[in-house]
Amino acid sequence: MLIYVLSDLLWQPDYTPRIEVGLPQINLDAPRLLAHCFLYELDSFLASDPNRDFVRYMDDIDIGVDTIVDAKTVLRSVDLVLQTKQVRLNSGKTVILTRGEAIKHFRVLENARLDAVRASVAYRLEKGLSLDRQRRVIELRLSRGIKRRAFDTGNGEKILKRWLGLAAQTNAPVKPEILEQLIRLRPSVRENVYGLIRSRPLTPSLASVLARSASSGLLVDDAAMVEMSNHLVETLSKTKNCQASIQQVIDSNDQNQYYGLYSKLWLQSKYASTTELLGTLINTERLWVPHERLGRLAASFLPLFENSPEEAVFISVLNRIFNSGVRATYKFHINLAQDAKMFNEMFSALKAPNPTRGTRITHAKFLCLLSALRNPAASPAQKTTLKANHSVAFTDAYYKGIAERLKVI
Repeated sequence: MLIYVLSDLLWQPDYTPRIEVGLPQINLDAPRLLAHCFLYELDSFLASDPNRDFVRYMDDIDIGVDTIVDAKTVLRSVDLVLQTKQVRLNSGKTVILTRGEAIKHFRVLENARLDAVRASVAYRLEKGLSLDRQRRVIELRLSRGIKRRAFDTGNGEKILKRWLGLAAQTNAPVKPEILEQLIRLRPSVRENVYGLIRSRPLTPSLASVLARSASSGLLVDDAAMVEMSNHLVETLSKTKNCQASIQQVIDSNDQNQYYGLYSKLWLQSKYASTTELLGTLINTERLWVPHERLGRLAASFLPLFENSPEEAVFISVLNRIFNSGVRATYKFHINLAQDAKMFNEMFSALKAPNPTRGTRITHAKFLCLLSALRNPAASPAQKTTLKANHSVAFTDAYYKGIAERLKVI
């Protein structure tokens, strides 16, 4: 039943028959579990021969055998096993590689080099040693690789992702023009680039990269702008000198579309005034009211409007709307700001920092933190702990401004 439900959730052009090909893929547990259950028998078959090696991620399978004859034989057998599940191998994605071709395709040498650099970085971080040489190596590998198109074939983009990850870990310099090129032309590595930008304080040059990319017209898929918004709100902004570029990113989102509105509201909840945020909510009410998730998003802004000139209007908008997401989230924030039991239940989660974020806190948790710090039932020691554990967040110029306005710091 799960595969039929997931299949029906997939988008298809109007009035066209559904093509039952492949398994749905999304970063959630259900499809991942579905793939494991659906292909359990195939895993057992492949593991039954000690002369075969294989690895599978979702429905991507790499099989190692000794000869071309063995390769063709196992492909035939795999197809027969899959036929019992009423699916077939994707012939367009199925290739047989020789040993030499496999070494090039899987980038064995490059991965080994990356492993060595990663080990060196880990050792030097542990010992408190300088990373200048490693940063230079990472910078050169990225710039030369892009110039020579070294990441264009085989598993090249996986290698590129690993270098970007190391650049984020070591704070290695990466030219803004390279980052902009990757965002515009390499959809599969955009999230890694956003993560790299989020790993360091926002600068005018990095903000301009995001602004030009967002307004280039090349980011036509919803995920590109949603991921950019999610990462940007969790990027540490020590000053407000990037506001013009951030505003350009905000304006690049189409508020008349579901995900465009989501991205715009999420960015405005950190980088815009309550007047601007309320204006967007009122102007797009017809779009977000029918959707439970957008309703939850709108109500999550409740702590931002506390004691603001727009508070009464914002609450009246929420009160006249019959949206389950609005109701649940509104009640949650009220209880978190007033109820001792709710505060104590949330305290352990709220005090834990998020080290992978530039602000060391997720934006959603920050909104919860604002409500929690206003709870009169919380002890001074608990509030001190919350502020101390999230001290980095309060160095962010925008978060600091919000917290000072709400008088929670």
